[in-house]
Amino acid sequence: MSSQPGIKKEFKQFKRWLKSWLEWLIYGGRWREYVLVQMLGALHRSQFKRERKLATTPPHFTNDRIHAFDLVYGKLRNPYFFGPGFFVSELIRPDDVILDIGCGDGFISNSFFSRLAKHIDAIDIEPSAIEMAERLNASPKIKFQLLDAVKQPFPQSNYNIIVWNGAIGHFPPQDIETMLVKIKAALAPNGVFAGSEALGPEGFDHLQFFDTEADLAALFKPHFKHVWVRTARYPIVGGYVRTEGYWRCSNDTVRHSEASWKSFA
Repeated sequence: MSSQPGIKKEFKQFKRWLKSWLEWLIYGGRWREYVLVQMLGALHRSQFKRERKLATTPPHFTNDRIHAFDLVYGKLRNPYFFGPGFFVSELIRPDDVILDIGCGDGFISNSFFSRLAKHIDAIDIEPSAIEMAERLNASPKIKFQLLDAVKQPFPQSNYNIIVWNGAIGHFPPQDIETMLVKIKAALAPNGVFAGSEALGPEGFDHLQFFDTEADLAALFKPHFKHVWVRTARYPIVGGYVRTEGYWRCSNDTVRHSEASWKSFA
């Protein structure tokens, strides 16, 4: 009788070993992971080449799945591609309604905003962007819409957060002014307008460029009482270093203060 506990323990260990061995047999180990990673990396490099270098008209948005793969397995491993997602997420409250202007493939809206907000209206003028967004990043909380943000009204008249990432340089000055008037009118009293744009002469399809943080701030100051800007530098494909400007604009400081670091010195 005294040996039964030992037998039971050995049997449990055997079952655990057997399950582990079967898991390895079915799903593989690090060598299978290596092969699959190499294959997926080759697929993403081919996608990037086809979308950016071989296409007659390259898209005005990025397939962020490629950046997500690179963050884990690539050479650059650059978290700043997702800076807008992190920086905006700090501001979001559970009942917030968000407008994502120029949503592209919808990765940021889905992976960052939809986990925290009540609803997101994600709009883009490019049909291929909305098609990819609905195919790859659909969520019950997100409504993707093909919409000209300059000429057409926003889907709703009031938003807690309005996001405009990596797109402002694609617009001529007169359209930016139109957009800022619309954004201010659609922003809740304690809401925040946030976004990002590359600084310096970058972008084959840009209609204007901003060299410094001050250039970005000068756009927003006529429309918002409070303007915060910061920059980050990070490597991108081709050995180039991008300088990215990030902004938060509002007429109330509460959300920005809540999302900022606290000093206890």
